[in-house]
Amino acid sequence: MRDGSLSQAGWRQQLMVVFALMTVIPFMTFGYFMVIYLLPLSATQESILLVVGLNFLLSITGLMLLGRIFRSMMRLRDYLRVVAAGDLSQPFPVSEGPEFIEIAGSLQRIVRTLRNDRDHAMAFADRVEQEVSKRMTDLQDANVRLSVAIERLTNMHERLGGPEKKPEDPEAVKA
Repeated sequence: MRDGSLSQAGWRQQLMVVFALMTVIPFMTFGYFMVIYLLPLSATQESILLVVGLNFLLSITGLMLLGRIFRSMMRLRDYLRVVAAGDLSQPFPVSEGPEFIEIAGSLQRIVRTLRNDRDHAMAFADRVEQEVSKRMTDLQDANVRLSVAIERLTNMHERLGGPEKKPEDPEAVKA
């Protein structure tokens, strides 16, 4: 997990290692105490089973706690994928544990801020688009009025006879 990803395979491997450590270390501790303290005192079979049972119970309890943390992390990962895809309407699924409730609250605030910023940006873009559309309409109207004015001036110029046209080629005038 060097790249920081939350790949499920990587988490499963880590959980397996943690479970192995949670199982092996208590049993090694149990073996040590058996050899050093219980066997010399002629421990009874019931006391040995009690210690083995307690070790097993502690291992299972640790595994259940890790499973809960793992499920919360996977829900967090799934939620972040949804948000990263652009869906800001999904609420964060409530997780167990105070640390995940705090993370959920922080993420909900971040998503709410993103949603508000997106909404403000979209509203601003709509206002700009309306203003540009209004200006384009105004410019088109002004262009039509200008075209009509030019047409009228051209007609008046032709009716009045206007000044004589200058020849474009000065050599043609001399000839």
